[in-house]
Amino acid sequence: MLAMRVSTSSRAADHTARSKGLPVAHYSALGCLLACTLLAGCSMIEKLPGFDTSTPTPAPRIEKPPPSPRPLPPVTILLSDDLPAYSGIADELSTRLTEPTVVISLHGDSDSNAVTPELLQQTDKRPVVAIGPLAAQTATRLTAGQIVFCQVFNYHTLGQGTKHMQGVSFLPPAELQFRAWKKLDPGLQRVGVITGPGHKELIAEARRAARHHGIELIHRTVQSDKEMLYDFKRLTPEIQGLWLLPDDRILSRRVLREIMSYSAKHQHEVVVFHPELLRFGGLMSISSVEADVADQVIAALHAGPRHTGVTANNPLPLKQLRIEVNPKVAQSLDRRSAPQPQVAADAP
Repeated sequence: MLAMRVSTSSRAADHTARSKGLPVAHYSALGCLLACTLLAGCSMIEKLPGFDTSTPTPAPRIEKPPPSPRPLPPVTILLSDDLPAYSGIADELSTRLTEPTVVISLHGDSDSNAVTPELLQQTDKRPVVAIGPLAAQTATRLTAGQIVFCQVFNYHTLGQGTKHMQGVSFLPPAELQFRAWKKLDPGLQRVGVITGPGHKELIAEARRAARHHGIELIHRTVQSDKEMLYDFKRLTPEIQGLWLLPDDRILSRRVLREIMSYSAKHQHEVVVFHPELLRFGGLMSISSVEADVADQVIAALHAGPRHTGVTANNPLPLKQLRIEVNPKVAQSLDRRSAPQPQVAADAP
């Protein structure tokens, strides 16, 4: 095709030469020279090694690795008491934090001698991790710096000094809890839950999670343990099970025993928040995993005290849960496909 175009151009050049009275050979030689140059150029393009005349492929984009988190300063860990639920998290934190940590227990006493003037001076500018409600309340007296709390269910009652506090959820995600419960009892359709005031966000999230698994969640708000027992007995005919939450404002030891006894008598399921409560007649306990809590605490420490997404009223969610089933209660309720004890599941 290219040679044909050149030949046509040569004839045009001859015609132009004749019209201008110029020698035809002059224009023909020029046309041949141009043709040879184009053809030679085409040959060169075809023979150049590695030359691709197709659409060029863009160079692959090299992703930069995420920056390493900044090293954390020394941290003070404050325990409400020496309970395993608190000390286990402290142990997990101590193994993860690179800088030396100071671990202090209040032994369940807000006026504990552990809070000395020397300690106040030592922790004044250090981040404090408060494990348990008493530790969270006391931590505001220890430092004006960053405070991260965990194992606090009623975090909204901590008071006005929470602007520099960040929290980690007490409970595993509701979606994981109802998924496990539904697996244990596929016929579960109606569940009751009773809390004190101030848990609108928790209940709204739980309702969405329950609905996802075909469960209707019925909620009652009460002011005392007496009201809780009264409302529970009134609620029992409407539900198949009770989701027992760790609200210490409405849950006394006496009421706890009565609820468990009443549930066993009426063949109602009770899902509890700690394995120790299984001996009172709970069907299944769903609790947090110490290592998971420690990971979220460290994430909050890295986020910093001014991070707007992690606050006392917007705690970091957990990602795992621990399940234990009471085999005697499960057998008496004729449940099938019971999860094995000590199963931890990841959140999606």
